[in-house]
Amino acid sequence: MVCLFCWHQLFAQKTAAKKQPLNYPYGLDYFDQILTEIKDNDSLIMFKKMLDSVKRHFTMAKNTPFSFSSRWNLVCSDYNGWVDGLSKHRLQIDQCYSSTDENMLFTSEEIFRAFDISEKPLDYFPLVYNRDDHYNAKWTAILPSSEYLIIQMVHSYPDGNATSWLKTRTYYFQKEIN
Repeated sequence: MVCLFCWHQLFAQKTAAKKQPLNYPYGLDYFDQILTEIKDNDSLIMFKKMLDSVKRHFTMAKNTPFSFSSRWNLVCSDYNGWVDGLSKHRLQIDQCYSSTDENMLFTSEEIFRAFDISEKPLDYFPLVYNRDDHYNAKWTAILPSSEYLIIQMVHSYPDGNATSWLKTRTYYFQKEIN
């Protein structure tokens, strides 16, 4: 299995550890501030291969233990999908980000509060294709293993009057390594 932490060490810029704890309220903007876009083509290719490998190796085991006090490090994020506009030309979205601060840890409770998630983590990736899907445009926590926590939002608007889209934003967290 490919280790997200290893990816983080190879391709992320290192910064000094934060000295003060976060004050509430903080949210999604904070997580985006500790991410930097990966633009180098070779790094992007390696990043996508690594994410595909990680997703293939996830066991999606039922009853994976979960605690709101567990501590997690934001490792990377991706944003992808497509938008069809009035001109009927499809715009592809494909952006990848790597964390710039490997020392910043968040509890499960802090992550859930920041993304406004009230449900416990799922043990599967929800497939969102319809406008009225329960998970459409909603941040969802996915616990594919005891080592990783994935926060994802899929926003689907198929067959719209003027515009249609399918956008997925995903944040990958790795459990604190002792």
